Amino acid sequence: LPLLAWAAAGARPRVVGEAEPRAAHWVIRSSDLNETLTFLGGVLGMVVIRHEENAAPCPITCNGRYDAPWSKTMVGYPGHFEDEWYCLEVTYNYGVESYVPDNALLAVGLGVPDVAATVAAARARGYATDPGRVVGPDGYVFELLSLRRPEPFLYVKVGVEDVVKAGQFYAALGMQEATLAVPGLGEYKAVEYPAGWSVPLILVFQPGVRWTDWSGRLAVSMPADEISTRYRGLPTERVVHELGEVDEALGKLVITIVRDPDGFETCLVSSEFFDPSTRAATTWAGPNWTAREQLVQEYEAKRRAAGKPRLFG
Repeated sequence: LPLLAWAAAGARPRVVGEAEPRAAHWVIRSSDLNETLTFLGGVLGMVVIRHEENAAPCPITCNGRYDAPWSKTMVGYPGHFEDEWYCLEVTYNYGVESYVPDNALLAVGLGVPDVAATVAAARARGYATDPGRVVGPDGYVFELLSLRRPEPFLYVKVGVEDVVKAGQFYAALGMQEATLAVPGLGEYKAVEYPAGWSVPLILVFQPGVRWTDWSGRLAVSMPADEISTRYRGLPTERVVHELGEVDEALGKLVITIVRDPDGFETCLVSSEFFDPSTRAATTWAGPNWTAREQLVQEYEAKRRAAGKPRLFG
């Protein structure tokens, strides 16, 4: 199906508690959280779902490979809880002043009520734009299409060296080929978890792909038994963090991090706990900016006392 027709056809809301794997969110980085949230809200119409502060680096590198305290802000659309809808995880590392975009994460596709008005809003705020395309803080690209369904997130587009090999990796994680046609991409394959409103990965052939922490990772909510089965079927070189239990802010999660042949990481997390925990943690409230200013001072004092340099992406 053509992309717009695919976005409007044959989908349904996800049933809460459904024992099917689903693409839950994509992780991006922010060197200025206030600017990022202002852009996502003021230009793209998103809202904060929940926010958490972490005093130590994530043991499974959720904040990237940075030895720094960090925060996580889940951002999506009004009324869209994480256990039903797709969202973004915006990670901020204290002391990281900038990130260098790579050529691996190509774009996030979004449906918006008025494409031209959204582009104009981004341009008015000083962001780079093209027709149907805006470049936000830290260089992340958002491709805009007319909103045709209740789920505004449409796809995540990534570059891969070998479309066939990448497709085989995601098939091993239980994804299926999505029947959508995207003009002008050359060689590509779209893969998805079809349950609910699908947000597929579009794997685009691109020589010389260079993945870094800037590109983030995909999070997949999946029943724990299926995680174990999928994990056992992967070669060891595809494993970033071994399958196990992790004590996280949400609680104890069964989780593993794996990577595709180009380095893109996928977090498989147990849906039995993750989904209800995210719903319970929802506050629809953003960061406490006053408290964050105090944290910045405390963390900076600790950094200087330890003789650590400031960090760059």
